[in-house]
Amino acid sequence: MFALLVSYAWRARGRQIKQFASERLLSDLLFTYSFTKATIKNCLIGASILIIAIALARPQWGYTLNETKSKGIDVLFVIDTSKSMLAEDLKPNRLKRAKLAILDFIENLQSDRVGITAFAGNAFLQCPLTLEYDAFRLSLDAIDTNIIPRGGTNIGAAIEDAQAAFSSQNNHKIMILITDGEDLEGDGIAAAQRAAENDVTIYTIGVGTPNGGLIPIAHHNGRVQYLKDENGKVVNSKLDETTLQAIANATGGFYANLGPAGLGLQQVYEHGLKNIPQQDLASRMQRIPIEHFQWPLGLAIFLLFIEPLISNRRSSAKLNAPRLSAAPQVTAFAVGLLLLGIAVSAYAAPGDKALQTGDYATAVDKITQYLAENPQDARMRYNLGVALYQSGEYAQAIESWLASLATEDTKKQQDAFYNMGNAHYRLGQSLLDAAKRDQSFFAIFSDTPALTEQAAQAAKQALKDNDLNARKASWEKCEAIVEKIKQGIQQANAFRTATQKPLEHWRNALQNYASALELNPENEDAQFNRDFVQAKQTTLLDENEAMQGTIEDQKKLQKELENLIAALKAPTPMVIEAEKLAQMLIERGQYLQAYSVLSQTAQQDPTAEKYADKQNRTGEIVSILEQPQPTESQ
Repeated sequence: MFALLVSYAWRARGRQIKQFASERLLSDLLFTYSFTKATIKNCLIGASILIIAIALARPQWGYTLNETKSKGIDVLFVIDTSKSMLAEDLKPNRLKRAKLAILDFIENLQSDRVGITAFAGNAFLQCPLTLEYDAFRLSLDAIDTNIIPRGGTNIGAAIEDAQAAFSSQNNHKIMILITDGEDLEGDGIAAAQRAAENDVTIYTIGVGTPNGGLIPIAHHNGRVQYLKDENGKVVNSKLDETTLQAIANATGGFYANLGPAGLGLQQVYEHGLKNIPQQDLASRMQRIPIEHFQWPLGLAIFLLFIEPLISNRRSSAKLNAPRLSAAPQVTAFAVGLLLLGIAVSAYAAPGDKALQTGDYATAVDKITQYLAENPQDARMRYNLGVALYQSGEYAQAIESWLASLATEDTKKQQDAFYNMGNAHYRLGQSLLDAAKRDQSFFAIFSDTPALTEQAAQAAKQALKDNDLNARKASWEKCEAIVEKIKQGIQQANAFRTATQKPLEHWRNALQNYASALELNPENEDAQFNRDFVQAKQTTLLDENEAMQGTIEDQKKLQKELENLIAALKAPTPMVIEAEKLAQMLIERGQYLQAYSVLSQTAQQDPTAEKYADKQNRTGEIVSILEQPQPTESQ
């Protein structure tokens, strides 16, 4: 392109010269002009332009290695993908509920490696142990009941194959087995015992309910039928907790029921993984390429410096007039370089150097000072947003990027929308992390079903035996459980309320990503982030829905206990008769006798608590009557 331009300029100059003088005089006029030197000067300029283009391409060769170390443990999820995981006794079904719980679980992890092994009739390592959580999420999303061709449930094979994912130097090998426990091959416990010999700890998570659920099978025509056995009977898949407890106990782990809100995995984190000391993991060696753009750039500057020093006059020409020296040309070139330096310095906006070096606090200060005098500079508003975002001031960064939209540069607008989407996501995630720091209601909700069942059995036995002391002990225990449930419900509702703000930020993030894609539909980063945030939003909404279901279940337990308390506190026939007698004495004005009857009955029968107010009021009347009356004056 440059050669064509030079050729065109040369011909145009020739035509202009011919208009100035006749061809007969041209040879005399151009006697001192050197076409060779002119060609050399043009070649130097062309070569400089080419070399500058090479420098802009940032040539790189060689690299340095930067070792990035992190601390953590290895956590391998072993997930059952057999047909029984389609049962819908957990909503939407067992497998989807387990996947949602895993996504929520890894939010607690930071530098721990995670992996996935899927199993049914045999096992397959779906995702090796990795620190790349995005890759883990993609692998988890790809899991379904068709990923393992061989049907059935072979827990033993899953445990054996999963051990190969751990390297020998890891001193903390954690395996989380997520299944409904129906081990059709029956060698899961033996495999767990062998795993324990290799220092593998297995935590088992039961997915489903003891009552079980039917297994829906969707056909290609849209019809849904339920799985049947070889005898034509509909299969009811039940949770086998006994096997899972034995597997966990064999390796020093423990068993937990997943539950409708994924509380089982939270128990594993709180009471298992959280207390394990972390170790150094040689996670990755990062290659940092060595930049070599300085060499071509230096050569280009040298050629541009040489070009004006070359005269376009013939050195052998004998002229009556003196030749022009190179000094004025050198001076002009030096002045040009000086002006170029001044222009470059003027173009370097305030805070640019600080942004490049990562000194974001200084960049914020300098750009803020500049904007105080130039508030309409959209470019600097954008840069201020970048500095604030890198400083963790996401809300202020969003405000700055909003102000930077007042520009006609659609590329800057697209970048601003994209960055605002990222900032809204970060804000939402930070608020969600803060809300999840205290989730003691998980432990409360996981304990109350068993406590309620025990208390109910004790209460029914006390009512049957008419044991007054046992009745009182039972209702006091039931009241303690009711208070615990109320506390858990209050905390769970507070958590659900706290998640509304993150959801609002994520909705804003999705709107910003959509705006960025309207300006540039090919923006792959915006597409990826939009889909990622959409998945996070869906997961949180599903968790909130499951949490609401758990709260309703807890309210049913609370109602059951309150009914038991009312039955336990119901006055016995003896108390009822005593109350009638006391009421008759009160009507006769015999308050002392009535108070005595009520007090004696309360000491003998705790169900007299119902009439405690009457006893207290009667006692107050007796106290007034027993006070000495004032003597009348004579």
